[in-house]
Amino acid sequence: MLITGCASPTYVKVGTGYKVNETNIDWKDGSKSDPVVARIEVFKKSGAVTYGVSHSSQWFQGWPVNNELEYAKTEVFIDYTFTIGGK
Repeated sequence: MLITGCASPTYVKVGTGYKVNETNIDWKDGSKSDPVVARIEVFKKSGAVTYGVSHSSQWFQGWPVNNELEYAKTEVFIDYTFTIGGK
C-alpha cells in the first residue's frame, strides 16, 4: 500500500506493552511457528488512546487442535493512534 497516494486516511498506532506471558522458544525442543496467527484483543478507547490486553498464538498448533508445542504471547498495552493522508 502506498501511504502517500491514499484518498482515505491511513491510521498509525504507536505504543508500548509489557509481556505478561510468553512461550520460551528453543527450536531444538520441537516447538514450531506457523505463519497463520490467532489474535485477540480486549481493549478500551479514550479518544486517540487505546489500552488493554492482547494475546497471539497459533491457529493450527496446540490446544484445542493438537498437543504440539506452540508459540504464544500475552501482553498488556497502551497505544496512541493518529492519521496521515486522506481528506
